[in-house]
Amino acid sequence: MAIVFAIATLILTTLGGWYLYVSNANTIKSTIKANLNARIAILESQTSQFIFPQTATALKAKLNSDPEFLQIYNAKFQLLYSTIEAGSSSQLSKSQLSKVDASPTYLLLGQRSDGKRYLAQAIQYERTKQIFLIGLGTDQLTDSEGTIFSRIIFGIPLLVLLAAFGGFWLATRALKPVERLRLEAERLRNEGSTKSLAIPATKDELSSLAITLNHFLSDVGESIERQKVFVASASHELRTPLSRIMADLELALTPNRDPKEVTRLIAHTSNSIMNLNLLCNSLLMLANGERHEIELQKRLLPIGDVIIESITPYQSAALEKEVLLVLDLDEQIRVEVDPAHFGRVIENMMENALRFAPHDSVITISSAITNDQISISISDMGPGFPPEFISEAFKPFSRAVSKDYNTRGVNTAGLGLSIAEMIVKLHNGSIVASNQLSGGAVLTIYLPYGNKKM
Repeated sequence: MAIVFAIATLILTTLGGWYLYVSNANTIKSTIKANLNARIAILESQTSQFIFPQTATALKAKLNSDPEFLQIYNAKFQLLYSTIEAGSSSQLSKSQLSKVDASPTYLLLGQRSDGKRYLAQAIQYERTKQIFLIGLGTDQLTDSEGTIFSRIIFGIPLLVLLAAFGGFWLATRALKPVERLRLEAERLRNEGSTKSLAIPATKDELSSLAITLNHFLSDVGESIERQKVFVASASHELRTPLSRIMADLELALTPNRDPKEVTRLIAHTSNSIMNLNLLCNSLLMLANGERHEIELQKRLLPIGDVIIESITPYQSAALEKEVLLVLDLDEQIRVEVDPAHFGRVIENMMENALRFAPHDSVITISSAITNDQISISISDMGPGFPPEFISEAFKPFSRAVSKDYNTRGVNTAGLGLSIAEMIVKLHNGSIVASNQLSGGAVLTIYLPYGNKKM
């Protein structure tokens, strides 16, 4: 950072020095030109009454102040007058004099090295025309250019050096609070602590960074805690069917076991393996959903087709339990869903309703458009959700336990509603658990509605 700062300073100071050098030179050159024009104007006023040609002595006597360098030519480009410094020979060629005759000319005489700038200008009088060549020293320009150039040459390295040290000091000072924050985070990591970082009272970017890091650490901590609970619960759920399988197999392998009993134990083991397979598939789906690895193949479908296809396998179970399935569907509504995964949601909701619906009762499946959302509800006439369970209904391995609503004897791992919520969220929707005022549980899905009617 200090090196970058020094390089930037070098570039900026070089450009600034060059600009100052050029600007100063241009200013002095403009001043010299203005002084030359002023001297020409004075000479013009002093010689306006002259009758040329005059002798050098007479002309010099009539000039109030003799410039250091002055030559006067007539219209035929003949030298009429020259000061001692200008010399006795013409300083301008005829081609140069012809150009001067057309317009005033600023020039440096190549054959002279006296550090002067010159102005040659033709002046028209009543009866004649004269050309004046006047010179002015450029010592001021040369001295100024030399001074600025030397200051640039010696000043730029000094500024770059100061910039390097200044950049290093500023970088160290600016990063010191960040380093303190890093050390504190490192200490908390080594201690395995879930405490938050201390937020500086500066109310600047550093405090914003600390707040953001605390939010991140909080999210990470909650995620780790969820994973611990999930792993512990999954281990418990897996242990139960595995224990049953081991017990059944040990009994089946007992010598002199009745063949019918062995057949029953093998069938029971097969059922336990099927349940174990379902549990593993559910755990895998939840894990994939947590990592956002489930790819949806969405299609725009009539909502009635999706629901009817999903609940058809449960009609026989409902018939055995004498439960009437009532459909109240808006056939014109279409939903953009993945039929396979969304069908799993409807199936899980239907399983939950059938599991706790009393004999000779009704399960209602309805759809509607509410507040620019598509709602899909499945309600039963069972005991309903225990009030304290509603907020926990969609957490993995959660089961409702009350005198009217007991899942302990039910063959379920408590993952159905968790999977349903995960899939619904992948469809940018939400799912809500509630109870009817008249009794019974209600599960309602809300999906975005984009005027999808047939």
